[in-house]
This record gives sequence, C-alpha cells and structure tokens, in this order.
Amino acid sequence: MLRYPRPPPVVNVLATGGKVTSGTIAVPDINNNDGNEAGSDSYRFYSRDGTVGADWPNKNQWVSYIDMFDANKQVMFTSCQNIWSLPNDSGPEIDAIYDAIEEVARETLVVHRFILAVITQESLGCVRVHTRDGGVRSPELMQDHGGQTISGKIKWSW
Repeated sequence: MLRYPRPPPVVNVLATGGKVTSGTIAVPDINNNDGNEAGSDSYRFYSRDGTVGADWPNKNQWVSYIDMFDANKQVMFTSCQNIWSLPNDSGPEIDAIYDAIEEVARETLVVHRFILAVITQESLGCVRVHTRDGGVRSPELMQDHGGQTISGKIKWSW
C-alpha cells in the first residue's frame, strides 16, 4: 500500500476496448506483492522470444509491482518541475495513477508492471506532461502514438 493517507479517488478511465486475448500472457488477477520484492536496478538487453529458454527471467524473478511503484514515486513527485518546468504531481495525483493502472490492468489483462513501465519511460509519471506532436499526436502519461487526450475528462474526487 501507499505510505500516506488518502481519500479514495474516483478515477474514470477511458477504456480502449482492447484486451489481451492470449492465455499465455493475459494476467487475470492483480497481485501487487507478486514478484521478487524490490529486485535490482540494472540494465540488461533481452532479445528473441521472451521465454525462459531464451534467457529471460521467470515471472517470479520480476520486481513486485508495489516495490516498482514505490521505487518510481520520487521521480513522479519531482519530474514535472525538473523536466518540463510544470507544477509537480501531488500525493493524490500519484494515488490516482496507481489506481488507474490497477483499473486498466484489470480491464485489459495487461500486467500492471508493463503499464507502469510505459508511464515512467514516456512521461516519468508527470500528470501535466505535454502532448508531443511531431506529425503524430502522442498525448498524456503514456504518450500514446496517435492517441486521444483525456485532459479534463478525469474526475478527481479530492
């Protein structure tokens, strides 16, 4: 769980209608403490087909989602100002990111760690990140290629 008290946010996530359909990669249950605790912060290049036989780690060797989220919170708290000179995320906004990732993971069967990884790679979790447009719009936290913006469509309850 997150380490600061918060009211339960109401987050209306716009569903894409998409869902993982392969039984081998679909994640039907959310377990925030799955994985190998905090893991390690190192870079390793993986290629080929993503199997253990191709030297990829077993799922039980992955970092747990809660530890992955906690390891990225400080970046979320400071990235807006540090990178884009915008007001930083607040605690309730980071809570809303957490809740939205869980909701989208349940709706789409996409592993929550992957969703968080895309957010941290593309926007560092800054909820005010600008839409990139180099000929193709890439808006919001995930900088979705050709995506639609949802700014102003999220109902914050605090």
